[in-house]
Amino acid sequence: MKTKFVLHCALFVCGLLLSCIFYQLAYSSPPEPPALLITEVLPNPVGTEDDRREWLEIYNNSDTEITVTDLTISDNYTSDTIATMVLPARSFHVIATSYDGLPGVATETITIISDGRIGNGLANSKDMLHLHDEYGQEIDAVYWGAASPDPSQNSPAPAEGHSLQRVPHDIDTNLGTDFVELAEPTPGTAYEEPTTDTIGNAHDILFTEVYPDPQATPESDYEWFELLNTTNVNYALRGWYITDNTSSVILPEIHFSAGETIIVAASAAAMTGYDTGATQVVILDAAIGGGLGNSGDRLLLTDSAGTVIDALSWGSDTTIFNPSSLPPATDLSLQRYPHDQDTDCADDFLIALTTPGQAHIPAPPVIYSDAIQINEILPAPGSTHDWNADGTADGYDEFIELSNTSGVNIDLTGWTLDDIPDGGSKPFVISATAVLPGNGYAVFFRQHTEESYTSSITLNNDEDCVYLYAPDAVIKDSYCFDEVETDVAYARDPSDASWSTTDQPTPGQVNTLSHTDETLEDPEETFSDEIKLSEIMAAPAEQDWDGNGTADGYDEWIELYNQSSQAIDLTGWILDDTVDTGSAPHILSTFNLAPHAYAVFYRQDAAEQEGTHLTLNNDEDCVNLSSPDGEVKDMICYEDMKKSHSYARLGFDATIWQQTALPTPGSANKIVLGEVSDEDEPAVLPLQSIADAKKNFVGTSIHIQGYITAPVHLLADKRLYVQDSSGSGIAVESSAEILAQITAGQFVDISGVLSEKYGELYVRVNSADSISITGDSSRILPQTVRTGSVAEAMEGSLVRISGQLVKQSGQTFYLDDGSGAAKVIIKDTTGIEKPKLKKNDAVTLIGIVSQYRTSASPDAGYRVLPRFQSDIYTGLTVSGPKRLLATFFMTFAILWIVKYLFTRLAERIPKRSHDQYR
Repeated sequence: MKTKFVLHCALFVCGLLLSCIFYQLAYSSPPEPPALLITEVLPNPVGTEDDRREWLEIYNNSDTEITVTDLTISDNYTSDTIATMVLPARSFHVIATSYDGLPGVATETITIISDGRIGNGLANSKDMLHLHDEYGQEIDAVYWGAASPDPSQNSPAPAEGHSLQRVPHDIDTNLGTDFVELAEPTPGTAYEEPTTDTIGNAHDILFTEVYPDPQATPESDYEWFELLNTTNVNYALRGWYITDNTSSVILPEIHFSAGETIIVAASAAAMTGYDTGATQVVILDAAIGGGLGNSGDRLLLTDSAGTVIDALSWGSDTTIFNPSSLPPATDLSLQRYPHDQDTDCADDFLIALTTPGQAHIPAPPVIYSDAIQINEILPAPGSTHDWNADGTADGYDEFIELSNTSGVNIDLTGWTLDDIPDGGSKPFVISATAVLPGNGYAVFFRQHTEESYTSSITLNNDEDCVYLYAPDAVIKDSYCFDEVETDVAYARDPSDASWSTTDQPTPGQVNTLSHTDETLEDPEETFSDEIKLSEIMAAPAEQDWDGNGTADGYDEWIELYNQSSQAIDLTGWILDDTVDTGSAPHILSTFNLAPHAYAVFYRQDAAEQEGTHLTLNNDEDCVNLSSPDGEVKDMICYEDMKKSHSYARLGFDATIWQQTALPTPGSANKIVLGEVSDEDEPAVLPLQSIADAKKNFVGTSIHIQGYITAPVHLLADKRLYVQDSSGSGIAVESSAEILAQITAGQFVDISGVLSEKYGELYVRVNSADSISITGDSSRILPQTVRTGSVAEAMEGSLVRISGQLVKQSGQTFYLDDGSGAAKVIIKDTTGIEKPKLKKNDAVTLIGIVSQYRTSASPDAGYRVLPRFQSDIYTGLTVSGPKRLLATFFMTFAILWIVKYLFTRLAERIPKRSHDQYR
């Protein structure tokens, strides 16, 4: 019995040991993946046998030799496994389908895939490569074309014979910009950096010309822009990209010499008809961004580090310039003048004839004649008279007639006809050489054939307007009409230029008025509410603002702003100080204010000079703006104006005004709080919640307070994050020296300029005086949100999310709680060690919502950035055959113990019963 008991005990111990061993196998993590990087890929070799010449290059990114076992290489379809490779420290190895195309590479550094294809054969326009170790862990990956659903991971698809090269070869950020396209592949060796700078600085490279509205179609194929290297440094633009208001496009590698001008065109067809001489032309073979908008768009040039080198906007897009540059008419371009100077405002650009590859030299200022006027309009032709003589009497017989009231010939090239500004028909630019003889007429029919000289403007029959613009976008004439009758024209009376209707249209001839109707009276006029007082200089001192050679009290000025998207006629509008007292009102003479433009009116010192002659008091006064009917459209009162300070509006949707030490007549307001004396109260911007501050226009000066959720250097070298009690947060950027004094949890007061980079709003702080610690430190608790809610509303805020791991690559992974996946990135600067995670593992983490928008989708680029190791909590689960095996042996051990105990009990009970009855 004793022997049997010992044997049972031995079996029990063995079972317990086996259970522990298999349990440990099930719950232990595999070793770290080997330190390998994909450093170069040739997916599109020259020639027809693509598959037999494809290769990829990998790199041992460690200081020790690595023996790689069962390395799996996968494309988007299938995989190959390499049994064993030995890679010396810091060495390259080429994996190829054959030795073809690798004559200079040592054979011991080449591994040939036996089936002659990498995966299923690498696709040229869109594919991917993944490396996995023997445990199935991803080591590295590269995507090209649009292979990844995350656009930030996609590199450009290389041209035939070109490779994708990781630059630098030993850095991995898990972004598509890690790779650049090389015309000369370097298998088996590191890419030698050229002796040129690769990262730029603002203003080093400038947009000098942009051509957004070609006459040829499709327009996006014929668009182009021009760049100038303003420095004495040669640049290699690698991983740089262009962004418009919808999407980004990565530029091919460009070698850009000092002082050189280059042209970047959507296609080779865009350069048809241009003599670019020796100018370097880069062909994208893709639209510029999403295709440049004619009426409004923006362009940003960004280097591989994410620095915006230069940017501009025009028309309705005011994200870069506010006001923006005027949109160029068809076949004209926006040109920087002077071509090598940048003041970051719309005044840097003017509209001109295209000059690709050449600096723009403007002609002497052109004064466009007032002798050209609209003379006759036929909006509703009938079906009985063929006015355009094309053989058919129809709606295409509509016409607009211009007359030259002077006795000299006038060139109409570049003049424009339009019906409704920013609406209705597309404006018609008179682009062909068209000289209107003195006292002559020019008729523009609607037409419907390509051969016809056509305005293509469709006039409404119920009511409409016709506008005539000179090439400088100034409205020279206009007329609005209603009560349209068939075959009745609207015509000027040759005797007094008044408008009448006539049932005898006379295109190309002196108007004949039938006088069947009375002379038309202008309809009751309504005046726009879009004209605003913008800035006031009441106390000039040492600056000669009006440019008359003398700095004195007559340099006072009043600035107006047109915040609408169409020109507004200000003829007859009234400027006054205090109504019914003070200076005599000033009535504006004939004047049109362009869309999103400023107009400055000086006081002047002589009656014969064009000026307001309004005397503004320094201690206190008011300025009133009234429409011609006497209605006050805007008014502002001020007091205690400082010398040389102006009174400026902060945002045109607000009524907040502030004294500023930096007056800006004719351009966007800049609030600069000047030095204050001991007697003065310090001037401060109005305090706003972070949520309200983020609603302002980009470029607005703002004042916020909150607690620091991430100090400088943690998530970026020159950026920290602040959040207020409402839960809204925002990034703050400045020099590292200014932000170094701030630590996590401190309550700070910040004044700066609302700015935007890659879609994320931030506050730009320019001086140490604009940020201060004003309260006790406190811990900000994160908001718990669903993974699918990581979007614009959460940007800048500290959040907590929980979900299952659905995807991972390097330091990037995705969590989903069923509401949609949220992207998480662990920044190297945090020092966080990413936990060992497997698919479907449960993870809870805290981080700041950031945005890095690089795709056409307005919601792209949102991610959560953990700050500290303690921000990540994992609930790891074990699954698969190892867990089943461990569970089996544990269960076996428990059952064996139960069996043993019952057996021993059964042996004892019968024995005792027998002894009892012996």
